[in-house]
Amino acid sequence: PPVDGGGRAADRPAPAGSGERVVHVFDGDSTQLLRRYVPAREVLEREPAPDRPPTLPKHPPRSVVRRRRTRRRILEWPFLIVFALLSAYLIRAYVVQTFYIPSGSMHETLVEGDRVLVNKVSYRLHEVNRGDVVVFRRPPDFPVEDEDLIKRVVALPGETVEGRNRQVYVDGKPLTEPYVEPACRGTQDFAPVTVPAGELWVMGDNRCNSSDSRVFGPVTEDLLVGRAFVLAWPFDRLSWL
Repeated sequence: PPVDGGGRAADRPAPAGSGERVVHVFDGDSTQLLRRYVPAREVLEREPAPDRPPTLPKHPPRSVVRRRRTRRRILEWPFLIVFALLSAYLIRAYVVQTFYIPSGSMHETLVEGDRVLVNKVSYRLHEVNRGDVVVFRRPPDFPVEDEDLIKRVVALPGETVEGRNRQVYVDGKPLTEPYVEPACRGTQDFAPVTVPAGELWVMGDNRCNSSDSRVFGPVTEDLLVGRAFVLAWPFDRLSWL
């Protein structure tokens, strides 16, 4: 209720059943106690609501939280295991695969026991390039136990390749080959061969000990598994190919 002259007011209950509250007002000038009846709802509207502490959310007991976390983990682990296995299978089947080098046909670039990473999507994005180290499935008329072979691309479709004076020539031009095994002192001579369309002429870097296109002829591009791009193991020989 309004107070004149800076006085102060105090509330006391009104008579029972009146629906009103008694407000005692001390007049600021005469300190005279004035008695007024004011409707209760008017007093409530004018008076500020008492301060109440905020209601805190009720947390479940720690044992309940622990059980929920354990249940969630039990449900998550099978999903994570299946997801990891499926991802590994898809990556190996369609993206990148590790291959083991079983022989010395690629000395000194690759030696027995090396492991390389092979990109299986590379040739879906661009053509094969001369000098690429490729993994391909064994030609059907080549009787060896290995299902996959690894060699280097020397000549592309439509090119004529030959070995002359221990040097490889492609379309009559000598090919620079710093990767050839030095102990072989070049490449033995072989007759000119024109590579058919859709096929590749591949050779091992160890020219004196490699069964390659000089033995089984050009390889069809359909047999390609992918391009070997990293020597991944052992770590002390880690390098790009």
